[in-house]
Amino acid sequence: MSDSKMCTIICDGGKRAGIAYGSFIIYNPKGKIIIHKGVTFAYGTSNLAEYLTLVKALHYATELGITEVEIKMDSLLVINQVLGKFKCNYKHLRLARGDVRHRLKNFTNWKFTKIHNTEMKRIIGH
Repeated sequence: MSDSKMCTIICDGGKRAGIAYGSFIIYNPKGKIIIHKGVTFAYGTSNLAEYLTLVKALHYATELGITEVEIKMDSLLVINQVLGKFKCNYKHLRLARGDVRHRLKNFTNWKFTKIHNTEMKRIIGH
């Protein structure tokens, strides 16, 4: 498939002062922002916040009718667990990973790209 039809999701999650949070941006194939959203979660670790933010972004992308997506994250853990390259030792992360994998089935084409955390901070702001 041509990347010219591919939308981009940039997402990041974390935890600060006991609050799990995340942000994501969805870009159309021409690089225009479709949605930029921040989310907070009632509980969770930094890694769970990464997963839950990705779940939210994939939900919105599906609702928008997007069929091809490049997901850019700074979390090698999440990327490699979703791809099956890393073990997932904790039940709460396995459940979130399962949710991500299930949602990825809604897309005809998808890929992950690891970006450096300094680039993430410049784009997302945290």
